Amino acid sequence: MVRAFNPWPSAYTSLAGKLLKVFRAMVIEEEPPPSALPATVIRSTPYELVVLTGKRLLALEEVQLEGKKRLPVDEFLKGFAIKEGTILGG
Repeated sequence: MVRAFNPWPSAYTSLAGKLLKVFRAMVIEEEPPPSALPATVIRSTPYELVVLTGKRLLALEEVQLEGKKRLPVDEFLKGFAIKEGTILGG
């Protein structure tokens, strides 16, 4: 969906009540935690943001928060910390 909807209409979710567009992402070939719900942030480090999809893990690589610039995820995370366990879109 990320690649198919780039550049328009773009893949998106919400974060803290604002639209979060996802421009680049990569599927991660590792087992997701069995108890996590879809759209949960599984891993958040200064360089990585990994979210559980329906069945797999997705590393967000380039995002844009509503009203902000489009940024690589490591730059985005410098200004907007996201805790593991955060559920996107909710």
